[in-house]
Formats: sequence, C-alpha cells, structure tokens
Amino acid sequence: MKDRHVTRYINKKTNCNLVSFYNFPKASNSQKAEVCNGAGPGKIGGLLVPDTIWGLCITEAANIHDWCYLWGETSEDRKLADNVFHENMIRMIDGTKSWRWLKRLRRNRAWIYYMAVHKFGKAFFYDKKGVSFKYSDVG
Repeated sequence: MKDRHVTRYINKKTNCNLVSFYNFPKASNSQKAEVCNGAGPGKIGGLLVPDTIWGLCITEAANIHDWCYLWGETSEDRKLADNVFHENMIRMIDGTKSWRWLKRLRRNRAWIYYMAVHKFGKAFFYDKKGVSFKYSDVG
C-alpha cells in the first residue's frame, strides 16, 4: 500500500482547509489533469453530474477523490476516499458565508454525492487507468 499520510492544506481556490492523501497537493497541474475530472464518472457521464452543489463549486473535493481512487489499493482505501470526499464537501459548505437553509440544502446534496460514490464507485476504483507517471514522480 502506498503512503496514506493525511495532508491538510489550504486550497487557494476555495480558501478551505481540505484533507487529502497520496501527495495530492504536491502533484503538478498536468498530473492532476491526467487523473482528475471533477464530479461524475467523466466523459458523457460527467455532464450528468454537476460540479456544483446549489451554486457551490466542489470540483476540488471531487478531484481529491479521483486522486485517491487512482492510488488506493484496498476496499479500506476506497472507503477512506469516499469519506474524505464527503468531509471535504462539508468543509467547503461550512466555509462559505450563506444562509442556514442553503447550507442545509447543500449538506443534503453532499450526502447524495457521497452515497452515489459509495454505492456505484467500486467499478471506477478498481479500473486503474494507466497514467504517464509513477507514484514516486509526484512531488
């Protein structure tokens, strides 16, 4: 298993303290672009799953999730990636200045996104797409 060292970092786009694994913050933009596609399964399926939750962009949380799915190896790694995805969405929601009712709507949608990856993400977790770099190249 690869180093699952927890990394907390302030994301410059969202100004939120997010959680990641597998050296995500150290990856180059080109490495991230090769692996990450925001919310949804990519391609045409990505059009069906928006990167926003009631106006809040959650792309960075989804990208961290994609990164963890690529480098994770066990069902425990998958559960951890799904939980981190949910935690990061909640951090992003709580980090915004908005009405309480809007935060509640966003939290409910975040739960739906979490349940979708929890129930339907297994095939994507075990479908390791080849990338042009090795884990040791990150950072």
